[in-house]
Amino acid sequence: MRRCYWAVVCSMLVAAAVGIVGCESTETSESTITVTPSSQNIAESDGTVVFAASAANTNGVLVLPLVWSVSAPNLGSVVSSGGLGAVYRRNGTVKGGNAVIVSDQAGAEGVASVNQL
Repeated sequence: MRRCYWAVVCSMLVAAAVGIVGCESTETSESTITVTPSSQNIAESDGTVVFAASAANTNGVLVLPLVWSVSAPNLGSVVSSGGLGAVYRRNGTVKGGNAVIVSDQAGAEGVASVNQL
């Protein structure tokens, strides 16, 4: 009976510890990533932009790998990425605005804009 009691107590302690860790992790969702350049115009039909990410209010730390995406894939896409950078390429002559979004593995996010003229 004594072993069963300690197993229950240990299970409760583990559950409490998991709950505490879970509460702390929600703070990272408010962290941001700075994307440079923050805005870029592209006039060429096959134009590209090189973006770089840096920690803004994430205590100087980004949890790699970064994930890059776009809001309007019909306008352009991230054609390569690695480390803290990515290359965006315009799709032909389609005009409009596109957001380039980056996030790290801890939930920090950043956005840059591309204006296709």
